[in-house]
Amino acid sequence: MSGICWGAMGVCAQYLLHSCQFTTLDLISSRMVAAGLLVLIVEGVLVKNEIFSVFKNFENIRDTLIYTLSIIGVQYSFFSCITVSNAATGAILATTCPLWIMAILVFKGEKKVSGLEVLLAFVMLLGVFLLVTKGSLDNLKLSLSGLFWGLLSAMFSAVYTLQPQKLMSRVGVGTATGWAMLLTGILVTPIQPFWRMDVIWNSLSVFDYSFIVLFGTVISFWCYMASSKLIPPEITGLMETVEPVTSVLLSIFIFHLVINDVQLTGIFMIFASLIMLSIKTEHKVK
Repeated sequence: MSGICWGAMGVCAQYLLHSCQFTTLDLISSRMVAAGLLVLIVEGVLVKNEIFSVFKNFENIRDTLIYTLSIIGVQYSFFSCITVSNAATGAILATTCPLWIMAILVFKGEKKVSGLEVLLAFVMLLGVFLLVTKGSLDNLKLSLSGLFWGLLSAMFSAVYTLQPQKLMSRVGVGTATGWAMLLTGILVTPIQPFWRMDVIWNSLSVFDYSFIVLFGTVISFWCYMASSKLIPPEITGLMETVEPVTSVLLSIFIFHLVINDVQLTGIFMIFASLIMLSIKTEHKVK
């Protein structure tokens, strides 16, 4: 669900960025403030959780700040990668996230990765490569700076998948994620104040922006972090590969995108690997 929401958000963001004069920082600052407030209101009023529990001790404050910085890091580095290269390069490098998660867990001695898991992870990454490049390297614009920002984005993704787990077990998924999103928006806002956004508002841009806040941010982040309590974090990271698939499928219907046999093969490789990993992997529910 998280991957689907992120993929749909990409389609909405394309319209806002290309047709409505939105900037990257416009979307980061404004949407994170709105999404964070919405999550915390739901947690405090409807779920009746103690949303200020994140400030009760130093450990919670520390973990919340690290969670916040990791979200800022992954978003800034990902969009920087796209700026100096292109979206295809950014998408491919971002999907190396599960490999970094596996590396961190192996280094910490918390997991032994099987050969099958490594093989399926690489098959999935190859599928993403075929999907976003249409099988041609001409669609990539790889530079050293692009490689740096893209891999840094994947590393930050690994951090925000693994690091907040203990915090969430203490204060809850919604409370931890809500504060991290709100603080992300607050920290980015001085750079790009959302009340000074010089953008075009119409019925479609209002709908797209609302969708990005509700589904592309609130629901997607909550689902992604909640899933890591039910399945291994490296499998959670692999679920991000659903995002480019969703973007392509929606673009077929909305932007009349035409895909070729190579891209269809890539989609098949991604979903076949996801299914096999889900079947083969055992995980103790936390």
